Amino acid sequence: MGEYARGDVHVNNCENRASLLKPWLAVYRGISKDNLGIYLSLFRFQRTTSQLPSLQRLKLIVKA
Repeated sequence: MGEYARGDVHVNNCENRASLLKPWLAVYRGISKDNLGIYLSLFRFQRTTSQLPSLQRLKLIVKA
C-alpha cells in the first residue's frame, strides 16, 4: 500500500495541478525540458495573479 497523504500534501493536489497544466501546455506543443521551468513559472504567475487588475499585474511584471 502506498502513501497518499502527508499533511497538506496529497495525491489530489498533484492531480489537480496536472489537470490544469496539461491543457495550458498543449497550446505550446512540444516544449523542451530545458525551458520547462520557464513555462511553469509563467503558468504559476498567471494562476496566482488572475484575480488582480491588469495594471497591477503589469506592475508585477515590470518589477520582476
